[in-house]
Amino acid sequence: MGGGGIYAYSSTITVTNSVITGNMTTYSSGGGIRADDSTAKITGNDIISNTADCYGGGISVYRGSAEISGNHIERNVEVELKGSIYIQKTTAPSHIDANTILSNTAGILISRAAPVTVSNNIVAHSDYDGLWVFDTSLAIVNNTIAFNANGGIGASASSSTIANNIIVSNTYGIQGWAPITLTIDYNDVWGNDSNYQNVSAGTHDISADPRFVGPSANDYHLQVDSPAINKGTFTGAPSTDFDGDPRPYDCFIDIGADENTLSDYCKRVFLPLIMKNY
Repeated sequence: MGGGGIYAYSSTITVTNSVITGNMTTYSSGGGIRADDSTAKITGNDIISNTADCYGGGISVYRGSAEISGNHIERNVEVELKGSIYIQKTTAPSHIDANTILSNTAGILISRAAPVTVSNNIVAHSDYDGLWVFDTSLAIVNNTIAFNANGGIGASASSSTIANNIIVSNTYGIQGWAPITLTIDYNDVWGNDSNYQNVSAGTHDISADPRFVGPSANDYHLQVDSPAINKGTFTGAPSTDFDGDPRPYDCFIDIGADENTLSDYCKRVFLPLIMKNY
């Protein structure tokens, strides 16, 4: 039935503060966790080095709904490149928030699902796409999607909002296949082999090195001089970042999963210039 580590069917399941590693499914989905027809809350776990033949090397959710937040999801293998997190045909809104998703065969795949909010995640070094959506309405806000071998965000048959995301150093940045209705704005799309494919940049999109603190060590916090600071929109932005820091911390929203806590632009005092007549 799947679920190499944990399998839930027609239930309410909470998995929290656990280590789920080294599990495998054959001809099935959910190498680490599989939830079918269930309400799943999956928070604060280490989901590492699991394998699935079909869908969701780390987590698979089929029908039902899910809250997937604060997990470390790394080095999971999905043979068909169908996501370290895979959500399909859910029947109620779901939320994927503040997960660190590193070095999996694929990042997040969402297909024919009820509306999903994807926020504050770091998705990096996947062998395939960072995030792929098909026939689903998504709010994709304040994520950092970087260094994925195939692409950043891909969408087909989707009506989605893509805002406040850092999408850098992927093969493509944002790619769309008709029919799509994408609202794209306030992103930093930079350094991809092709920044936009079959879609157009948003009016307030920027294209600049986001200046991560230490990307070689998977530290995707923003340096204090990052051009992504104070360049986001309040519309749809989560109230905290992936560390739980308040958003905004300064006067405006930062782009990406990190809200920089060293920026002090709004805390500065600008004294009036007084000129003396001689």
